[in-house]
Amino acid sequence: MPSFKNLLEEVCTREGEWKAWFESEVPESASFPCGYDAKTGPLRDLTHDPNLVPGSHFQIFNQLPFCCCPASLGPSFVEGVLLDYEVLWWESDNRTPLICLLSTSGDPSMQVELLARKKDLEYSSVSMGQGQEVPARRMLTKMCKTGGWVMLQNLHLSMDFCHEVLEALSEENEIHESFRLWDNDRSSSPVSHKSSAATPPQWQPLLFGIAFLNTIVQERRKFGPLGWNIPYEFNQADFLASMKFLQKHLDDMDMKKGPCWRTIRFMLAEVKYGGRVTDDYDKRLLCTYMNEWFNEKILHQNFEFYSGYKLPLCSTLKQCLEGIKNIPDDDCPMVFGLHVNADIT
Repeated sequence: MPSFKNLLEEVCTREGEWKAWFESEVPESASFPCGYDAKTGPLRDLTHDPNLVPGSHFQIFNQLPFCCCPASLGPSFVEGVLLDYEVLWWESDNRTPLICLLSTSGDPSMQVELLARKKDLEYSSVSMGQGQEVPARRMLTKMCKTGGWVMLQNLHLSMDFCHEVLEALSEENEIHESFRLWDNDRSSSPVSHKSSAATPPQWQPLLFGIAFLNTIVQERRKFGPLGWNIPYEFNQADFLASMKFLQKHLDDMDMKKGPCWRTIRFMLAEVKYGGRVTDDYDKRLLCTYMNEWFNEKILHQNFEFYSGYKLPLCSTLKQCLEGIKNIPDDDCPMVFGLHVNADIT
């Protein structure tokens, strides 16, 4: 920004003024040295760098609605909101868990139980921990049929069971309309658990990539020795193991850095699928697939495994199935990286 082109030089040459501003009790309210109040205008708080004065973030963002757009914004944008559990229940559905992050002085269990009684619904609570998966599973099975509510306390203590529950809710054909799953969770618990409802954007294209790879390595067998030097028995177990690895990798990854492509390629080429491969040339072929498909390019909307074989752009299962229908029924040898006449040799 032109207004700040000389900022570094002025901080160095007029160090005393900037030091006095830095050491003031409320630097977020004090005037900037060197006339920068006039240069930044009414949005001075937006340009104020909280990194210069640690601890000033909260006060700055509390004042933004007032200093930027006082006519349209105000106290309602910075004041705490009293949670209405009945509205929360009304806006939810029977397949999406409701995660309540606990504060030091708050536990919503009582309010949730009172609401269930008010609605004349059965309510049950299970504190997760060692050996509690069995009663929790039994209770979930029952409530899915009868339409009751289940409160799982500290579900993050049983992460494997957590994934099992999420899969069951998405795959179960019949779940009572009144069923609700609540989860009390500490704000300090693993981020991957809290964000389980927010699927990483890399999940869908990478999952489809693994499914496509699984099909390719199996279908190459129909080309005989042109496909593989040794006919390997790739199967659904390889796909499921790869899918579980991908899910765990994305859960544990740093969202800012994204997936580690080298790790993904190694696990697929050397362990999940490569564990069956014994021929050196077959191993080299498998690694070629990994290098071509499992990189940053697969996250782009225009990515193609081969001409006409695009990633389905969808947000629901129905849309995904429709996208898959657009893929040609008969796969030409070029899709596998073979010569056009490979199927007649």
